[in-house]
Amino acid sequence: MHRSHTRLGETRLAVLVVTVLALVDLSAGPTVVIAGVMTVGPCLAAISGGPRSVLAVGAYSVFLLALLSWPDHIWWTTQQLLFLLALLAVTAVSVAAATRREWNERRLREAETERARADAVGAATGEFLSRVSHELRTPLNAVLGFTELLEREELTPEQREATEQVARAGQHLLALVNDVLDVTAIESGRLSLSVEPVAVGEVVRDAVELTASQARESEIALDADLGDVEGWFVVADIRRLRQILVNLLSNGIKFNHPSGAVKIRAARDGGGGISIAVSDTGPGIASSDLRKIFEPFERLDAALAGIDGSGMGLGLSRGLAEAMSGSLTVTSSLEGAGSTFTVTMPETAAPLTELTPAISQSATPSATSEPVGEARVLYVEDNLSNLRLVERILQRRPTWSLTHAPGGVAGLELALATRFDLILLDQDLPDMKGLAILQALRESEDRADVPIVIVSADAAPGQQKRALAAGADDYLVKPFTIDGLLRVLDARAPSA
Repeated sequence: MHRSHTRLGETRLAVLVVTVLALVDLSAGPTVVIAGVMTVGPCLAAISGGPRSVLAVGAYSVFLLALLSWPDHIWWTTQQLLFLLALLAVTAVSVAAATRREWNERRLREAETERARADAVGAATGEFLSRVSHELRTPLNAVLGFTELLEREELTPEQREATEQVARAGQHLLALVNDVLDVTAIESGRLSLSVEPVAVGEVVRDAVELTASQARESEIALDADLGDVEGWFVVADIRRLRQILVNLLSNGIKFNHPSGAVKIRAARDGGGGISIAVSDTGPGIASSDLRKIFEPFERLDAALAGIDGSGMGLGLSRGLAEAMSGSLTVTSSLEGAGSTFTVTMPETAAPLTELTPAISQSATPSATSEPVGEARVLYVEDNLSNLRLVERILQRRPTWSLTHAPGGVAGLELALATRFDLILLDQDLPDMKGLAILQALRESEDRADVPIVIVSADAAPGQQKRALAAGADDYLVKPFTIDGLLRVLDARAPSA
């Protein structure tokens, strides 16, 4: 629409200029008038074309004027020369306008192409993240689940050590998978964040509590110097900010001297932000390596020292901080002062009303009700290893009877034909997506109230929100723990 209006304006301008010049220059003789009139048509065609068309019309007009003037005058009159100059000026203006229009249209086409390409890349990245998450987390669910079952059995010291090694390796691999998926999501701009006012004291205390056992095992003193932080809030995703702080505290514990210390403190930075600094008494980092530590898989000499890790934590933490409009910086030296990592987030006012956070039903069992009789659970799952794992876990709850459906269509038919007390529904089934089954059951008059828990390897918060919005009662992420599944069952066991 805009381009058509622009061309119409340029066309009117060309007609006006050429016509006025021809009428005003009647004294120059009929040949000049005829030349002016005969150039109007080609000028109109050129205006809607590109700069080459306008140049061609200019040359044509000069040639036509000279040809018509030749029988009457050997030399052009002053009026003819003035008309020629005016015609050349119109041609120059038209060339500039056509060139500008062509350049703008080319930029618009390029922008549309880039936008389409970016959308395609984003969609492909999202599909890649979903597939990788599913293909890696699904077997890890069986590995870690069966390992946890073994740890609860009576084992010899050698068997227990081997089981602990498997569990440690599995957890390391799971952490690596999570980090790779997070880094990919950040780089592709598809990281899902739930930004809200976050209490500084709460998130720091959570991070300290999560790393306290690691500090005790390593004989590292862990000190939280919070001071007067009550009422301090920052704008952040609480889960991601906690993830950053846990990573910084864990690194401070790992890269430290025996009987060393790690200290975490919070302070206003004077620029509208709150800084949370994690300091350690470790050997420090050379100034030449300060930039390297934020690069993926860069571990410096940690591998030689036998320290576990993937080398992705710091780069991921900085990416998460920047995605939440914050920053992560480091100061360090090799002179015994250790290292200090500081994450700074924008400060905000306290929320007007403090709401009690919604607690997932999978995390809070029902402790007041006793199961009565036999409860029936339908597990829709295409992976045999995960089925066997759930069968073993359900042996700890003999009041539950398990029915298995190997696919989405079969699962939907069973759910509609038989009333179950709970349905465990895998999201990524080969023949029918879990959300489609969920929607069909929620639209059914007889099965709309049956509790349905999505069991999925897709840990993206956006996917969890979509499932809960579609009517799921809970969302259990693979690999899940034994206690996590048992809490789901206990919370929904029929009671008296």
